[in-house]
Amino acid sequence: MATRRKTSNLTSPDTQLGALRGYKTSQGYTTTRVGDMSGGLNTEVPPDLLNDNESPVSLNVDRRLKGIARPAMGRRARYSAPFDTSGGVRGVGVYAKKDGRSWLLAGVGAKLYADQPHLTVIYDAQADWQRGTVTGSVSTTASAGDVTLQGQTVSETANADFTQGSGDANIDLGTAGHVKLKLSGSTYLSPGTWTSPVIDLGIDSASVGPVTVSWTVTLPSGTTLTVNARTSADGSTWSAWQSLPSSGAAVTNPQRYLELQFVLTSTGANTPDLTAISVSVNETWTGTWTSDTINVSQATNQESGIVAPNQDTSMGGSIAWFSRSSADGTTWSAWYAVNADGSMAHPANPYVQVQAKITTDASRASPPVIHAVTLTWDGAPAMTALSGVTWTSGGWFRFATLNDLLIIVNGIDAPAKYDGTTLALLGGSPPSGARYAAVHQNRLWLAGSVSNPSRVWFSDPLNPESWPTLNFIDVSPDDGDQITGIIPYSNTLVVFKQRSTWAITGDSVDNFALVRVHEGIGCVAPASPVIVDLASKLYLAWVSDQGLYFSDLNQPVLATRRIQPDWLGLNMRRINTAACGFFQDALYISVPGYSAQVPDRTYVFDSLRQCFDLRPNWAISGYAIFREAGKQKIILADANVGQLYETDAATDLGAAVGFEIETKAFDFGAAERVKRIRRVLIEARANGADGQLQLQFRPDLGALSSPITVTVPNDGEVHTLIVYPSQVGVIQAHTLGVHIKELAAGARTEIHSIAVEYMVRQARAS
Repeated sequence: MATRRKTSNLTSPDTQLGALRGYKTSQGYTTTRVGDMSGGLNTEVPPDLLNDNESPVSLNVDRRLKGIARPAMGRRARYSAPFDTSGGVRGVGVYAKKDGRSWLLAGVGAKLYADQPHLTVIYDAQADWQRGTVTGSVSTTASAGDVTLQGQTVSETANADFTQGSGDANIDLGTAGHVKLKLSGSTYLSPGTWTSPVIDLGIDSASVGPVTVSWTVTLPSGTTLTVNARTSADGSTWSAWQSLPSSGAAVTNPQRYLELQFVLTSTGANTPDLTAISVSVNETWTGTWTSDTINVSQATNQESGIVAPNQDTSMGGSIAWFSRSSADGTTWSAWYAVNADGSMAHPANPYVQVQAKITTDASRASPPVIHAVTLTWDGAPAMTALSGVTWTSGGWFRFATLNDLLIIVNGIDAPAKYDGTTLALLGGSPPSGARYAAVHQNRLWLAGSVSNPSRVWFSDPLNPESWPTLNFIDVSPDDGDQITGIIPYSNTLVVFKQRSTWAITGDSVDNFALVRVHEGIGCVAPASPVIVDLASKLYLAWVSDQGLYFSDLNQPVLATRRIQPDWLGLNMRRINTAACGFFQDALYISVPGYSAQVPDRTYVFDSLRQCFDLRPNWAISGYAIFREAGKQKIILADANVGQLYETDAATDLGAAVGFEIETKAFDFGAAERVKRIRRVLIEARANGADGQLQLQFRPDLGALSSPITVTVPNDGEVHTLIVYPSQVGVIQAHTLGVHIKELAAGARTEIHSIAVEYMVRQARAS
C-alpha cells in the first residue's frame, strides 16, 4: 500500500505542514531537493564538495530503508547490574554444543564468566529414562543407561538349546543337539514330549505376522512327530495348543511370547531324531519411549525447544522424535513431529512431553539405541564465574570449539578446556601462554606467545589434546614483528602480524604452506579481524595503523579513507584495543578517541550502501554472535565494566537515541552568488511516538543557527514540515546546510527528503 502524505496546519508561527509534492513555489524562487539519504558520513572532503546524499555529520543514523534516514538501533543491558565491576570485558565468545546448548563467555580481570541462558533437561542415565514410560518392545534396562528395543532374536533353537527346554520321562537329551525317545533295553519308549523354553519374539501385538516355525527331523519307519504351539501376550496367560501340520507352518494369532511342543512316537524299533528348530518373525520390533512431564514455564520462549539426541541407527532401523504440550499438564495437544533441525513444533504451552518412536529394520540384528537426549529451552540470562582453573590478571580471553569442547587461551596461562560442566587445563602439552585460538581443517590452531611471538601451532585432527612436537609453523620469525591474530577464511588460515598479512594453505601436515599475501599491511588490533558480507561476497576486515581494511587476500582496500580526518584524530597509541563485529549487513568498528585508553565510540559501516555512521558513546571491547530465543543476536561487551549489551530498537540504555544528521553545504549551482533563503521543507514520518525534530541551519560553513523545534505527528503519515530559517536570522547565504536532531525518545522519526527553497540574488555591477 502506498504511503499517504498529509497536509495540516501547526500553531507555531515559524512552521506549517504542507504537501511537498505539488506544492507551489513562490514566484522567483527555485527548490533544491535531497531525495536520497543513503550517502552516510564523509569527513574526507569539505562539506560544500560532498555529494548531495552525503553528510559531514551522521550520528546514530540507520539507512537500511532505501533513501531514508532514521534513528539507529540503541542498546539495552543484558543484566540488571554488571556481573563484574573491577574492569571492562577482555574477551567475549560463544560455546555451542551439538546437543543444542550454548553459552556466552566473557573474561574480566582474572575471572572467566559463563552465561548459559537455557532451561536444560538431560536424559542419559537409567534412572532418567525410567522417569518416562515405555510401550511395545522398548526397554530402559536391556542396555544400562540406554533406551533400545528388547526382543529375543530367534533364528534357531538347536544343540545345547534343547537342554533349556523340558522333556518328559520318555525323552532322551543325552546326545548333544538331538531330541530322541529314550531306549529301554532294545525298545524305544513312546510317546515322549519335549517342550521348548519360552521364546520372546519381541512383537507388540497379535496384528503382526506371520510367525513361522521350521524344524529338521529324521523319521524312521514306524515313528511320528507332532508339533504344537501356543502364544501369550504376557508370558503368564497362554492360548490353547495349536497344531502345526508341517515344517514352515505359520502360528495362528501370534503374540509376543511363543512356546513349542514336540510329541515323538514309535512302535518301539526306532526313534524320531529332532536336530534343529527355527522361528521366523516377519515383523520389525517397534515401541515408544515417552518422557515425563516437563515444566517449561520459566523459559523466556516456550517455542524455543530443541531436541538433541545422541543415538545410533547405523546398523539399521530408525528413531523418530515427537513432542506435545499442555496448558495444565492434563489436557494435551496432538503429537507433532520434531523438525529436521531439532526444533519442536508443538503449540507454546508451559508443559511439554517428548516421545521417541523406535523401529528396527527387518533383520532386527542390531536395534537402534538412544544413549542420551538433551532438551533445551531459552531461559533468563545470568552470568556465573567458572572455577577449576586459576587465571592471571591482564590476559585477554579468546575461544575456539573443537570436538564439542571449548578451548580458552588468555596469552599468559596454559590453555584450558570447558565441556559445559568442568573447567580444566587442556591436556596433551599444548603451547603455554598462547594468545590466539582458531579451528581450521578440523584442527585446533594456537598462535603467538611471549616466548614464540611468531609461531603457529596445530593439533592432530579432531584432537585438541594431541600436540606432536613438530606441529608448528614459524611466520617470518626474524622480522621484528609479532602475530596479532588468526582467523579462518575460505580454505586458508589467515595469520596477521602488525605489518604484514599471511595465509596458511593446505589440508594436512604434508602440504601446509605459508604465503605472504600483504606486505606492509597488517593488523594492530587483535579483536578486530572479522568476516564481512560485502556485495554478496565474503571479505576479511581488520584494523591496521592506516585504518580499516577490506581484503579478499588479493587486493586490500582502505575502507576508512572517506572518514580519514576523524580516524586520524583517534588515540593511535591505543588503537590496538579496537574491536569489530559484523551482523545483519552492519560492520561495527569500536575505537578509542583522542585521549581514551579503551574504545569509547563505534563507527558502523553499512555493507549494502557502503557508507559510515558514528555511534558516539558506544564503548565496546568485543562482539559475539549468539543464538537465543530462536534467533541470532549480536552481543556487545562493555569496555569499562563487566556488562554485555544487546541491540534495542527503542532507546539507548533507556535514553533517546541521539539521532543527528546534517546535509552538505548546498551552493545551489552558483557558489559565487548570494541566495535568499525562503523556506526549508522536510518530509518526515514518526514511528512509535510523536517526533520532535530540532532543526538548525549552517550558512556559509559557519556556526549553526539557533534551533527550531517541530513536531511530527505519530499517525503513520508522511508529513512535509515547512520551516522558515528567517525566524532564527538565516536570510541569505552563499551556501546552506541543514542540521536535524531527534529529541523524542521512542519516536524513531524517518527523514525521507529535504528541500531548500531559495532565490539567487542579482549580481551588482562593479
